[in-house]
Amino acid sequence: MLSATWHRRVLEHRHLVALVAAYLLIVGIVLPPTGEYPTYDDGVFAATARDFAERGAMRISDLPSMTLVTHAAWGAGWMLLLGDSWWTLRVATMVMAWIGGLALYALCREFDRTPAEAAAACGSYIFCPLVFALNYTFMTDLTGTSLMLVGLACLPGCLRSGTVWSLASLGLIGGAAYLARQTAAIPTIML
Repeated sequence: MLSATWHRRVLEHRHLVALVAAYLLIVGIVLPPTGEYPTYDDGVFAATARDFAERGAMRISDLPSMTLVTHAAWGAGWMLLLGDSWWTLRVATMVMAWIGGLALYALCREFDRTPAEAAAACGSYIFCPLVFALNYTFMTDLTGTSLMLVGLACLPGCLRSGTVWSLASLGLIGGAAYLARQTAAIPTIML
């Protein structure tokens, strides 16, 4: 019974499964996230995450202009799990990009788009050249954008429910987005 339900769900979301498989093939074989070096100015962001992972205290230097807190905590959690390396931070960024892509998928499904249309929207985010390039960094852009997409995906259900707890959870998601990158909270503020 359980395998029949699982099989039916996989078939229903086969476009998303194909998208994940294509991504893993590209990232795993064609363009693996190797190289133990910083790219762009993600060294500053990584230093904050490292401090948080090692000391348990958030110390943000004067250099970054964004809030960075959620992003550094996300990276620190991954470093505690997989070790301190640039590969770990890139994987953390890739997972965050997928969280945003899956939120976009859920948002499309919320608005009665087919699984194929929702997978196309997810793929347009995941394989967007800018998003795909930022996967190979530890920049705050993807964390902020993905958390913003999570907030947007949760918005219709929270507004429909209208309970204090659902609205509070929407506020927490907006706060987490803001603490990654200030502009990511704009959709939450617009309510």
